[in-house]
Amino acid sequence: MTQYFTSAWYTVPLADSGTLYMVDYFNAKVVVATSQTFTNNVPPTALPVAGTPTSLQTDANYVYWIDQGNKKFYRAKKIGATTSDDITPTSGMPGGTLANAFVVDATSNNIYFVSPNSSPNVAVTQQIYVMPKDGSGPAKAIPGALISNYGDSLSAFAQDATALYWTTYGFDSS
Repeated sequence: MTQYFTSAWYTVPLADSGTLYMVDYFNAKVVVATSQTFTNNVPPTALPVAGTPTSLQTDANYVYWIDQGNKKFYRAKKIGATTSDDITPTSGMPGGTLANAFVVDATSNNIYFVSPNSSPNVAVTQQIYVMPKDGSGPAKAIPGALISNYGDSLSAFAQDATALYWTTYGFDSS
């Protein structure tokens, strides 16, 4: 079997219904591999990508990514995409760089994300924001939804049907 993937090029793997999505940092693209890639030696494909993807999420119809440095959100259809859409809200975006984590809520029309991105050994209070999945409205800070009051930084972000969850690292609160 031909080796298509190396850890030096492809990172941020995301498995979804038998399909593997990965970020190719060197070539700024989202690579899509199916079971055919691994069983029948079919080469992986790439989604039409705008920006420089740094983190991925999916829902039933789209692959979403953050261009962390440029503070942009994009999406492309999982199947048949010929272009990608800039879904960054035109208002309400926070200052600073986006944290490299977000979640796409499959039951609502929302994306949850965190800003600003942390800096090593600098106490920053990160805030959770919500925005529409299609970019049709503003980004809004969720009142009281702070990652930490002690300057800790987000390390993981997840959700279930009723809540958002996160873990932090950094400054000890004691």
